[in-house]
Amino acid sequence: MKIVDKNKLLKAGQEIHLNNNEYVISKKFVKKGRTIRGAIAWESNFVNSKEFIHNFDLLLKDSSGNIVFSSNSSNKNIEYIKFITKKDDTYTWILRNSENNKINPEGIEIAFTETEGDR
Repeated sequence: MKIVDKNKLLKAGQEIHLNNNEYVISKKFVKKGRTIRGAIAWESNFVNSKEFIHNFDLLLKDSSGNIVFSSNSSNKNIEYIKFITKKDDTYTWILRNSENNKINPEGIEIAFTETEGDR
């Protein structure tokens, strides 16, 4: 399991920062027909005053940058993807702050885990 610290992500620079609201979590080469799974869960303190605004999404992109699968529930603090790869490729897990919420970077914790298998 990986714990993603947003401050560390921001400090790491252009290599992981794609745009204002997307961050690379992990990249991995996977053979065709393999099942890959990824999940994020989070806790945070938001600056906004709305009661429910904590909405991150988990995206899976291929090496061309196409989104091959995504998880974007709007009422949970967990996102999960299970995907059977269509080709040998390098797949990238992306964390997206889907609502551009104002986040207190000191008060956010995001956990990410990934697995690969035959099923």
